[in-house]
This record gives sequence, C-alpha cells and structure tokens, in this order.
Amino acid sequence: MKITCVADTHRSHNDLKLDRGDILIFAGDIDCWGNNAKLVLKDFSYWLKIQPFKYKIIIGGNHDELLEKLGYNIIKNDYFKEQDNIFYLENNNCIIEGIKFWGSPITPAFNNWFFSANRGNEIAKIWKKIPKDTDVIITHGPPYGVLDETLRGEKVGCYDLGLAVIKIEPRYHIFGHIHLEGGKAVFQNGTTFINCSVLDEDYDLVNEPIIFNYE
Repeated sequence: MKITCVADTHRSHNDLKLDRGDILIFAGDIDCWGNNAKLVLKDFSYWLKIQPFKYKIIIGGNHDELLEKLGYNIIKNDYFKEQDNIFYLENNNCIIEGIKFWGSPITPAFNNWFFSANRGNEIAKIWKKIPKDTDVIITHGPPYGVLDETLRGEKVGCYDLGLAVIKIEPRYHIFGHIHLEGGKAVFQNGTTFINCSVLDEDYDLVNEPIIFNYE
C-alpha cells in the first residue's frame, strides 16, 4: 500500500505535483479562514478529488476556521464525500483495506486559532478516544518532543498526545503544523513519526511529499 503524506499547504495546494498512489493523507491546514475562505475550500475539495489516489484521508488544522464553523456533517457531506473515497476525520476513524486510521485536527490552544483545546485534562480527553488497535494516527500537531521544535528552539508538541501514542503503539503517527524544512521521519518505540508539512517557516513550498509503503 503506497501512502503519500502532505500537510500545511496554506492555499498552495495547486502547486503540489503528486505521483499516483494508493492513499493520500492530508494532515491539516488548507488555510480556509478569513478572506475567500469558501472559495479556497471549494477549490481545495476539487483539487483533492482529482488527485491520482484510490483513497484520500483529510483532517483540518488550526488555520481551517471554515471547517470548524460549518461542522463535521456539512464538511463530509458537501465537500469531502465518502462516495468519492474521501474520508474526512474529526476525532474519529476509518478503515481502509484493513488498515485502521484515526484522525484529529486538534492542537493545544494558542493565539485563539481553530480546532484547539487547552493542555491537560481537556485535550487528554480527546486522545482517550483513539482506539487501542489503531494502525495509523493522523493529527495536525505533533506529540511533545518529536519533530515539534520551532526555529526558536521551543518544543511545542502535545505532552498528552505523546502519552497516548506510547500507550497505543501505532505503526505510524502522521502530522504537520510545525513547518520543518526538509520534512522528517523518525522511528521511536515501535512507531514511525512523520512530519509532512510541505512549507517552511516562510511559507515557501520547499518540501516534497513523504511517501512510504505500508506492508
């Protein structure tokens, strides 16, 4: 199963050139907020539909106000439809050819952005929803201490998310949010962690999509 991962396109999705594969995972930040948000979402949903993959999985991110405002049912019924083999996840899961995916747009609260929860008990309750037999966890933000360091050297990932991943031991944890130049993947404690943001800190499209074979 060839899986391609991208995140944080921030309205640059049409500049991405993706090779054919089995599953495309988009880990948040279409950037549909503020001016022209509805046009951005409509254009992105068309772009996603025509990408050369059998299945697509998408979550929102902290820049996706319109996804939060419209709500889960409207987004999955009007924009990302399962009949098109597009799975929109918002603290829930899907199973594709026996692989169990769980996705969430939630990140720790910061600057009044969207899809956020306070650190501690509030956000921990969300991670407790992840089924123990999940194979691939998709979140917009990283766990604490794993590919979560900003240019200022601050580690901004979610501590409680990290605890949940250690407990569940998924094969993969895929996220974005932190714009690491070059994109990165690390293997720790039985899980491969992938930061698949395609932009750098200057919002330039510099990173290639991350591709791996799930066997």
